[in-house]
Amino acid sequence: MKNREQSRFIAVSQPHAGSCLDIIPDGSFATRIHSADFTVILQRRGGLNISAAATAHDELERTLAATAANKRVDRKGDALTNAGEYNRRHNAVLRATQQAVAAVAVGQCVLGDKEDLEKTAMLNADHAVDLAELGGDDATGGDMLYEIKVPSPLVATYSAGKGSKDGGGAPASVGHLYGFGSTEEKYHQLIYGCRERGRQRDGPLDHATGKSRVKGVKGHYHDAIVVKRTRVCAMLVENLGGISKGGRAQLWALSERTKGRGAVDRTKYGSTRASPKSYYVHHAQQISKAAVMYDAMAIRKQIINLRQRLVTTAAHAAPADGAQA
Repeated sequence: MKNREQSRFIAVSQPHAGSCLDIIPDGSFATRIHSADFTVILQRRGGLNISAAATAHDELERTLAATAANKRVDRKGDALTNAGEYNRRHNAVLRATQQAVAAVAVGQCVLGDKEDLEKTAMLNADHAVDLAELGGDDATGGDMLYEIKVPSPLVATYSAGKGSKDGGGAPASVGHLYGFGSTEEKYHQLIYGCRERGRQRDGPLDHATGKSRVKGVKGHYHDAIVVKRTRVCAMLVENLGGISKGGRAQLWALSERTKGRGAVDRTKYGSTRASPKSYYVHHAQQISKAAVMYDAMAIRKQIINLRQRLVTTAAHAAPADGAQA
């Protein structure tokens, strides 16, 4: 990956990227991280080789050398996480976000279903809603919708963001320059869409100047935002734990409901003295933890799959009994 170490360093420096390390264990599930997962989390944060995959990577390197394949073995886990189970870390962050919203909800919380678009079609006709709080927009009294994204800032795919004459500008991979630089622009365009700007003869958008053409794009929540005038929060949490500005702002807004006369907070806080009793801190920790822990679990599962493939390949390549090697 181009500029991999710069991107990793910036990603783990973002707000709440290390929040899971601040969680005080009290024996409950919410504060528990398996030792093997914790090791992977620390190694991913530090840019170290994944020790649990060392023997598998050694064998893979030997196999590639034997077949004269000109490939480098990715020992830092990027290939493992990007080939893993995206749904598990997405669903874990969705559950943590639902718990945060439900703790101070003023209306009913509704979970969407990707397999049943009709369930939330009343809220957004274009795309299944991840989570909705009916009447949850404190400013207008309207509904509040949440779309959960848990991408990796460390992917092999690179975009210079130059775009094209017909398509206008394109999201750029600039996570090595600033936080969420390789994820936020892409997913904001996907969720919110963007307005047409500039003229085709001006050429595609230049990210350095912010000038020239951007082609209009209809986002997944076009119906909710444009037609129904509903607020949508993109809860973007990178798999290294950082929570984007929009997600943090919404958590702060929800935390305001815990203050003042008649305030309600159904959060189940930790039982130790050092456990946070702040709504914002507690739920930011849990959301960040969900992203990094389930990503580590997916990496460990991919390691097992890799070892199984290598064993199977070796068994097929071994000579039969009695045959000459």
